[in-house]
Amino acid sequence: QALRQGWGERNPILGSHPSDGKLAVYNVLAIASTVSLGALLPSRWRTAWLGGVAIVEVFAIAGNARLGLHIGF
Repeated sequence: QALRQGWGERNPILGSHPSDGKLAVYNVLAIASTVSLGALLPSRWRTAWLGGVAIVEVFAIAGNARLGLHIGF
């Protein structure tokens, strides 16, 4: 949504104006690596890892909401 409105991406891995395909590949790889690492970690560290990821995501979603962006289903 933000990219379609002409805003730049702030993730340095993606660059300022990634294509829809690049975003899709990045998201699939990010989800797969997050879950895979979580599965490999011992229980105590898995909880910390996935909890940390959840906190980062909550802040990202809240920041996007403050900018007027929203998730559509």
